[in-house]
Amino acid sequence: MSNISGGRPRVLEIEESFGFGGHFKDRDFALVIRAHGPFFKGAAALGIPFDRRVRDRCAAEARAVRHADGISAPSQYILDAISREWDISGIPTAVIPNPAVPVPPDLRWRPGTTGPKQILYVGRFDRLKGADLMLKAFNFIAEEKADVELLFAGPDRGLTDDDGRHWKLHQYAEAHLSPDARSRFRYLGVVSRTLLQDLRRTSAVCVVASREETFSYAALEALGAGCPLVAARMGGVPEMVADEHNGLLFESGRFESLAAQLLRVLEDNDLCKRLSVAALESFDRYLPANVAQETLNFYARVCRLTLTQ
Repeated sequence: MSNISGGRPRVLEIEESFGFGGHFKDRDFALVIRAHGPFFKGAAALGIPFDRRVRDRCAAEARAVRHADGISAPSQYILDAISREWDISGIPTAVIPNPAVPVPPDLRWRPGTTGPKQILYVGRFDRLKGADLMLKAFNFIAEEKADVELLFAGPDRGLTDDDGRHWKLHQYAEAHLSPDARSRFRYLGVVSRTLLQDLRRTSAVCVVASREETFSYAALEALGAGCPLVAARMGGVPEMVADEHNGLLFESGRFESLAAQLLRVLEDNDLCKRLSVAALESFDRYLPANVAQETLNFYARVCRLTLTQ
């Protein structure tokens, strides 16, 4: 609950997840739905069948969104998707990014580290996050460059491919990486934030390969560390990553495009330095104080439009 001007709370912000916001019928406060990614988007990207359970959840989320006095989302991409799927005409909306704490200067990316160049992938092993694309791209890169390693940090949720076959990470790597590429592939599992900071500082490039992404924390944290970034041209990512400015974008779903952009970063030190500087400059928008002020401004606008009626 948020208190805009003193006294009793005047705003309740709640995620759209499961449609919980729809339970607040008679109220004397403004209801703001925070849309991180309605289930109709995630279910489609994961290939989950739209059975009764999924349809019921999507219907509940739709009712909650239509019941809201305001809707905010971390990207215009998700607001547009909601608008196409459900009628939200007349409801105030705002794009407000998710916040992140800046990385201290001594923990930011540094060019020219010694040893093998590291590609850092942070995310789940599943179809949604595009982990299969990362492995296929690395298999191609390993044939071109003998001094590159792939570090994979994140949980192994299992991946279902286009043919319906389910893979665990070790199975997929065994089947899709050459022996040489496998020898330079390191699965780290779930790691601490401290270790992730160190990996971003020392890796040559970070990768976001998602097939669906409302707002990418993996991309945001790479930007905050100043680490060169290659990310999918998908969802809300292009709103965060300006191609050829603070990162490079590849065509979503195409590992060949991912490999080509990674090779550019691995072979061009000047490009890496330019991307790093621009990444740090673009991070101001995500500072907690700036996000908080945008949020309060939106709350105040919603209250003026609803509580005075």
